[in-house]
Parts: sequence; C-alpha cells; structure tokens
Amino acid sequence: MKNSGTGRARIEIALPVDLSGQGVTNAACTSDIGLGGCYIESGQLVRVESRILFRLQLPSGRWLMMTGEVTHAREGSGFGVRFVSLPDMTQKALAQFIQFMRGE
Repeated sequence: MKNSGTGRARIEIALPVDLSGQGVTNAACTSDIGLGGCYIESGQLVRVESRILFRLQLPSGRWLMMTGEVTHAREGSGFGVRFVSLPDMTQKALAQFIQFMRGE
C-alpha cells in the first residue's frame, strides 16, 4: 500500500482507464488508487490543474465515471489525479472495491 500524501492509503493495482474525449488515443491504466485519487499511467501529456473526465473499469467489469483534477504529471509516464465531485454511488462503489482489495 502507498500513502498518497493526503493521509489516505492507496492500493497498487492496474485498472483499465478510458480517457476518450480527452484527446487520448493510447491505452491507459491506473498504477494505484485510493478514495481520494489515483495515478494513471499514460503517455498522454496533460496540464497540471486541468479537470478530466474518465471511466475506470473494476475487475467485475463495471465501469465507473470519474471526474478529477490533475495534481502532477510526468511526461511520457503518467499523471496523478485527485477525485472531485464524484456521485455518491460512485464513491460507495469505489470504497467497497478498495475495502475488498484490502481484505476488510
């Protein structure tokens, strides 16, 4: 488990990410995720502080619609995202998934 710097532990997991609509043509995936955000591995160059909309696929096959703000970016590697304005159902599904992965 990683600490995201916000006091919230993240789990290391690669989940498919769909960034279509963001000008992205390459595949992307998470390298870690927590209740407050995630790191998306992508060669796509994004601007820090920009808001992005994306879909995240859980291992069950369910897609979650996400909104986030880019907190930092590493050219050619990926970028960190802080989740913002997630619907209650999305927050609940994400929390349940993370608890399951932690064995809670």
